[in-house]
Amino acid sequence: REWLALGTTALAIALVTLTDVSMLSQTYGLRGGRQIDRDQECFAIGVANVAAALFQGFPVSASGSRTPVAEAAGAKTQLTGLVAAAIVAALLLFAPQALHDTPQAALAAVVIAASLGLLETRGMLRLYRLRRSEFVQALVCFLGVVLSGVVA
Repeated sequence: REWLALGTTALAIALVTLTDVSMLSQTYGLRGGRQIDRDQECFAIGVANVAAALFQGFPVSASGSRTPVAEAAGAKTQLTGLVAAAIVAALLLFAPQALHDTPQAALAAVVIAASLGLLETRGMLRLYRLRRSEFVQALVCFLGVVLSGVVA
């Protein structure tokens, strides 16, 4: 019984992760004028998660908030993630109390402001004009996530 609950939750997390990776890579690939191979993206996430499991690390996924923040800051390559990781590691090692008094609302405001760039209102309007059934489907999915959360 517990295995069933664990399995369904793991499946939901995997689906959300793969959808998130696919959506982010396609959105930012199109913005940068690059073709993205979804299979390669999913394979890379899988390899990273196997490596994380072997070395007792955290599961790896895309970040719907970190990517827009990096883009808003002017990031152009994946080196940004390595630089950010090095800065976080340095803060944890040498100045662990530096951000202790930063209000969570301020951190949330940075994420929200950067994530506003993910809203594709023009794309939704175009979808409405071209295929209303897909527009309705996208709208229902959007409202479902907003009202019930990503994993219900």
